[in-house]
Amino acid sequence: MTINSVFERGKDGHYTKRALLYQDIVHYSLIRSKKNLDKNELQFKHRELAKWVLGRNLELINRYKEPSTRHTTLSNRIEDTQNRIKNRLEDLIRMKLIAKVGLIKQEKGTGSVTLYAFRPYVYFIAYILEFIRPENKSDSSTEILTLIRSFAEVNESHIMDFVYRYFKKCNENGVFDKVINYFVEVILLKTQIYTGRDLIKTFLGFTHVSNWILPYPDIFIKTLEESDEVGKKIILFRIKTDIEEYYYQHYLEDEIDILEINMNVITNLKKINGERDQANFVSVTGKEWENIRLNNVGDILQIAVPAFCNNCKSDRAFLVDVFSYLDSYRRRPVYEPDSSGIGGKCTRCDGYIVGGLIRFPYFNISAPWIESDFSRFI
Repeated sequence: MTINSVFERGKDGHYTKRALLYQDIVHYSLIRSKKNLDKNELQFKHRELAKWVLGRNLELINRYKEPSTRHTTLSNRIEDTQNRIKNRLEDLIRMKLIAKVGLIKQEKGTGSVTLYAFRPYVYFIAYILEFIRPENKSDSSTEILTLIRSFAEVNESHIMDFVYRYFKKCNENGVFDKVINYFVEVILLKTQIYTGRDLIKTFLGFTHVSNWILPYPDIFIKTLEESDEVGKKIILFRIKTDIEEYYYQHYLEDEIDILEINMNVITNLKKINGERDQANFVSVTGKEWENIRLNNVGDILQIAVPAFCNNCKSDRAFLVDVFSYLDSYRRRPVYEPDSSGIGGKCTRCDGYIVGGLIRFPYFNISAPWIESDFSRFI
């Protein structure tokens, strides 16, 4: 079970019934927090939650509009939906959005019932869900930015400070709503996130700070340039590490995937015969890239880029200044893979080679060589 389940959509593009029930339970956290209750009063029982959900969830509202069910008492409705709502509560506990905090005596009878409480992570996801609703978009984006500011003020972190200043600058330029939408519609769809904490860390760039260059490269680079010297070094180190590690894990994946899937290409290849031909479909960055990366591991201003040389038919590598690399996103359309690459010189034949700009963790490397040459596999 992952946080992604809260945002799950069906084939028709609409949220699933399960996702909508998760969302309504999460929204209940805002209802209780806005009442300015003290810590103990913020705790709740299943019955309190169920009563509220029955008046909020459209599926359940419609169920009890039917002639055969419209006269069902509230108590029986709570009983009828008990297993379903409690199952969703258990899921949200595993996502670390809710916690069981104790037992309390039943109002009727001698037994005990479980007390629940929303964990701090839930409010961030609650405002993300509020943002999805068009009528709440403006207020919710303000609340999200306020939460991030509080994170940055409480935690001394160069990365958190950078990301907050980036978001603030996006807000000043009138595009913070688009950044949030990008997170919901792109990052969440392509990234498995298991807990509320992981969701916040992903949004703040602790998983990959380079995530945020894709929506607005100009604002990202401007924010980086305005950072103090230590902060700038920390961010550049993370960017260098992110990019080189991605190359290490995903080099030429696009090329190989297209080669395997595109039957028009495959029919022009020789029949795979023997270990050598099969090995061509497992691509690694090569010794030259490994050596260049190792020799420049301490240079935060240089990125080791792998590339395949079509001239000498070998895996090569070259160094690129980190700001030149980032600037490539400003000069080329980010969402058009065939146009996004960065060039260098082959160390073996002095020919011009092109390495792909990364698109991670939800985009593959952009591979400008995809349509140019498949001779390595022939």
